[in-house]
Amino acid sequence: MTKLYNLLFVVVALSVAASVSAQTVAVKAEAPVAERPVLNVGDRWGYDFNGGNPYDLTVLSVDADGKSTSVWKNRSLFGSSGKSIRDKNLNQVGSTGIAYPAFDFPLFVGKKDQVNYDVKKDGITWHNVLTREVVGFEKRTVPAGRFDTFRMVVVRKYSNESNSDGGTETDTYWYAPAVRNFVERQTTNTETNQPVVRKLLNYTLAE
Repeated sequence: MTKLYNLLFVVVALSVAASVSAQTVAVKAEAPVAERPVLNVGDRWGYDFNGGNPYDLTVLSVDADGKSTSVWKNRSLFGSSGKSIRDKNLNQVGSTGIAYPAFDFPLFVGKKDQVNYDVKKDGITWHNVLTREVVGFEKRTVPAGRFDTFRMVVVRKYSNESNSDGGTETDTYWYAPAVRNFVERQTTNTETNQPVVRKLLNYTLAE
């Protein structure tokens, strides 16, 4: 009887151990998420443009109310500079007040949505339909180093109010949380069919 009891105890113990082991194997790593970056005055990113024409972007000021907008300085190798306004999602705001809304944080693989907006330029209204999708989480190597990135594809279909002109522009971004910005951007357009590539050369993040 004692031997039988001991045998049953061993069998039960092995069953419990096997169950715990199976549960452990079934646990998956939490999916990565990129929250909206917190910008600081002095954050700087240096990019090249199609393998040349390097330029810098530097944060000059940040709104105090939740850091909703910021002023950036764009300075090229040749000394010319300009300023741009960015919204809280890093998107540049145009003269009409409309941003090109490529980014919408948080980012996670599988996120997909669509944005419709109009822009008036030289008296002509342009209709835009923007589709944004985060398609992968992957390593990306650029001159500034190797980074964990979210690969995001943004497709913009545009046409004027009379539908007499239009096209499609596709932007692929590799956004790196460690950098607070994209490390690479590839743009193609049906009008030119010439790819434009920007890659991160160096960066400085203010504390």
